Amino acid sequence: SKGGNNAKSFYLLPGNILRVDSNTGEAKFLPVGNKKKSSAEITNITNQYGMNFKQHKLTDVFDRLSQAHHVVINYDKASRVKRILFTGDLSKEQKLDVILNTLCSMNGLTFSRQNNIVSIKEK
Repeated sequence: SKGGNNAKSFYLLPGNILRVDSNTGEAKFLPVGNKKKSSAEITNITNQYGMNFKQHKLTDVFDRLSQAHHVVINYDKASRVKRILFTGDLSKEQKLDVILNTLCSMNGLTFSRQNNIVSIKEK
C-alpha cells in the first residue's frame, strides 16, 4: 500500500491529540481541554498506549516501530527524515500501515510496503 495522497491534514498545537482508529483508519483531532485530568484518568490514558515519544527523532520512532512490528523500515539516511521530531503516543493495537500513513502524511513523506519491508521516501 502507498500512503499519503488522500490524507486529511491536521495541525496540532502543544497538548493536542490526533487519535487514529486502527480498524477504520479514521483520524480524530482532540483539542486541548481546559479541564485538568485526574491522576486516574491520566493513568487510564497512559495504559492504552504502547509507545510514548516526546521530541524524539522520527528515525527513532521508525526504529521502534520496526522492532515492535517485526519489519524492516528503510529510509534515506541523508534525507531530512533524520531532522524531523515527533511527539505523540502510538497504540499497541494500531495497525502499522495506519501509523505509517499518519506519520508520513504529517511530515511530507510517503511509504511503500512489500511484505515485511517498508520504504520511506520524501514526497
